[in-house]
Amino acid sequence: MIKTVLLLSLAAICSSKSLSSKQIRFFKKHVEDWSAPAIEKVLGGESEVHEGVKEMNIEYKSEDDKICKAFYTKSKKGESSTRWSCTAIQKYEDDSSISDRYD
Repeated sequence: MIKTVLLLSLAAICSSKSLSSKQIRFFKKHVEDWSAPAIEKVLGGESEVHEGVKEMNIEYKSEDDKICKAFYTKSKKGESSTRWSCTAIQKYEDDSSISDRYD
């Protein structure tokens, strides 16, 4: 029983793959069509097929200094959906002045 669970877990982990160059080009071409910020630098991404549904995601730095993640899903029937989210990159001042206050 435990071996079966471990094998299934391993199969799930191994079924996701890094994005190919073609898939990265797809995202670069289309994210702005989805109203997401343009891609400046690709940070990572994965693709996987689960029960005939293709899912891809990409994490990237946008041209306006945000970290974004975009998702593309295509069903067995050929229907697709997209979503995305971005977070501002936190920029911190010199921490020494902050730590001096707590000494």
